[in-house]
Amino acid sequence: MEQQSVRQRRVPPATLGPMISAARMRSGLRGGECARLAGIAHPYLIQLEAGLRTPSRKVAEQLCAVIAFTVEERAELLEASLPDVGKDHPGKRKAPNSPVSHG
Repeated sequence: MEQQSVRQRRVPPATLGPMISAARMRSGLRGGECARLAGIAHPYLIQLEAGLRTPSRKVAEQLCAVIAFTVEERAELLEASLPDVGKDHPGKRKAPNSPVSHG
């Protein structure tokens, strides 16, 4: 039986990482400070800025809340983001009131 992947992997557009980095610096934020304010890990922000990862929609929105992106940059970031990754993926959520097995 073939198992469905929880995460959708996609190579980000080549311009995305440098654009995030430039906007962060333009906003006067250090990497660690930006990551903390956005609620993400600093190493993850480094990967985003290096163009190694594509952010989830939630992370993109969190970055938009703390970085002063232009309208065009914000649109590019949100367009590139993935709607179904990370801890917010429905396949990773635990069912409410799921029984706990004690074996």
